[in-house]
Amino acid sequence: MSSHLRSLFVLSLALTVTPACGDESTRRPLGSRCELAAECASGLCADNRCLDPDGDEDLDGLANALEIGLGTDPLDPDSDGDERGDADELGQAFTPVDSDGDGLPDAIESATADLDRDCLVDELDPHNDVPDAASADRIAALCPAPTGVCGAPGATLAVMCFDGLDAPSCDLTAVAHHEPDETSCDARDNDCDGTVDEGCDPLVRGLVGHWRLDGDAIDSGPHGDHGVIVGATPSADRFGQPAGALRLSSPGDHVAVAATHHPRGDATATYAIWVNPDPGPGAASGIFTFGDPTRPERTSALALDGARRCATWRSHTQVVSDRVCAPAGHWSHIVVVKDGRALTLHIDGRAHGTVALDAGQDLGREPALLVGLGDGDAREPFSGAIDDLRVWDRALDPDEIERLFGEGDLVPVGDPARPARSCLHVRDAGRAPGEALPPEPPPTDTWVVDVDGDGPAAPLSVHCDMDLDGGGWTLAWVYRFTAADEFGAAVNAVTPIPSWPASEATVPVSTSPPLAPETPGAIDWALWKDLGREILIVSDLADAIACEPDVGSLADGRDGALACRTALDLSDRCQDVVPSGVAFSGSGPALYADDLYFFFDGSTATHFPTHDACGADQAIEVTDPATAGGALYLREVDRGSE
Repeated sequence: MSSHLRSLFVLSLALTVTPACGDESTRRPLGSRCELAAECASGLCADNRCLDPDGDEDLDGLANALEIGLGTDPLDPDSDGDERGDADELGQAFTPVDSDGDGLPDAIESATADLDRDCLVDELDPHNDVPDAASADRIAALCPAPTGVCGAPGATLAVMCFDGLDAPSCDLTAVAHHEPDETSCDARDNDCDGTVDEGCDPLVRGLVGHWRLDGDAIDSGPHGDHGVIVGATPSADRFGQPAGALRLSSPGDHVAVAATHHPRGDATATYAIWVNPDPGPGAASGIFTFGDPTRPERTSALALDGARRCATWRSHTQVVSDRVCAPAGHWSHIVVVKDGRALTLHIDGRAHGTVALDAGQDLGREPALLVGLGDGDAREPFSGAIDDLRVWDRALDPDEIERLFGEGDLVPVGDPARPARSCLHVRDAGRAPGEALPPEPPPTDTWVVDVDGDGPAAPLSVHCDMDLDGGGWTLAWVYRFTAADEFGAAVNAVTPIPSWPASEATVPVSTSPPLAPETPGAIDWALWKDLGREILIVSDLADAIACEPDVGSLADGRDGALACRTALDLSDRCQDVVPSGVAFSGSGPALYADDLYFFFDGSTATHFPTHDACGADQAIEVTDPATAGGALYLREVDRGSE
């Protein structure tokens, strides 16, 4: 029974006929205004008028006094407004009828109104102001199947008539996490249609925090765990937007991020961040450290190691790195996916293998996330720009990481709009955003590289070879011979030559990059050391030899030992003979074994250009002098984190 109807019923019972007594001259006649029944000579007051108890003001066949006793309105023939007269809603001998047993007679409960909008008319509803549970049949007919959150424990489905009795609808307001149109990424079927998360942004599901680092440390994620900037300053981001990133340039510069909601220990997590390291020595530098900052053995750290700035994950005493490198002067996107104790590193959307971690974090206090600082063996601070840090409490899948990297319409590494550090950078980055990850490295092609990123050196187009000896080679020099048919004659020399030290050379010097292995030319020798110090010499006159610098370095113009190997067996002479060092002379450099192996003689007046697979400085006979020649490629030393 509603409180309103209950009050009306109690009041009407109070307005019964009061017997006349006392001084009749002071009581008011029929039709007079009254507040109480005692004020009327008739003893009956209704609607502020003195009424005749035996009268029938509303002409419904019920005496006024009887209607007051029943609780109906003596001035209205249809007290509840349901188009059924008061007399028609009474039983035999004008006795009250209460169809729903709520203590209110049908005559004052409407057969057409639904006060609580639960699709039960008040006359048949024992709780007029509290919705009653709908029948199972109505729920089955009007509500979604009890799947997803609609079938979860405690989920209450109901049928309501918010728009009238003719428009029943399912009411899911009591279903926790229900969404008419699913947008949440919470691993639930929020709209109860049998599909989980179909309308959500998957990169939001499981997001713990999102620090855009747009010159600040505000967390735009679900928890608002804002960080604190220590020393870092606003910087241009990867799109060139001013103050779109943060620059860390002094020791101690970092961002301290609240880690209240971060996954702990062996828990699954994904970390993603854009980094642009500054050029400089290749010491280990920390991108971020997570854990107990007072106990290094209770932290995990992402660091960049070596000259190539290869990403390394450090946890307890374990160091994990798999050639995921972020070259200095260039923006790279690094993602760490830690699925329990299985860890995968990604660079620019491309996975580089999965390893097993020995142990999780044993956190003894509330963890911290310090961005720009290392720990353990990675204590050196990070120097460079950082942007867009995100953390999830789940493992992002490859498609999600691909999409994350591609946000902002980034072009491939090596495109004119995004020059690569070198051809090795192109190889490791892999492919354009939006493309499927290729089963093989990118095809051999022409790419744009910029050895110092935002530095003074201009970008240049180069030929990259992704097939030879693991790929990632920059074609630095293509040469022919001045007199290949007289190979051992003094008039024979290599041509053109790079701009290396050779004061006695007489052939042309080239600084025009060769864009194909058949096109003679040379990249400016001053850039060779920046493109890579490992060399690969391919000639049709000897084996293809790869050499890494040791004491000596061809790219640096330094005499001394080299670490060489046979990259391709192209000659049937003197198997397994390789050079052991490099030496410069006035007419060009030479690679030697017991004697000269390669001598790149640039003088047509003296010597000859040795190409001897036996390393004995012997002249050879060339079968096709018109096309005889060779090519030299450069690559950054490709040994994991070096």
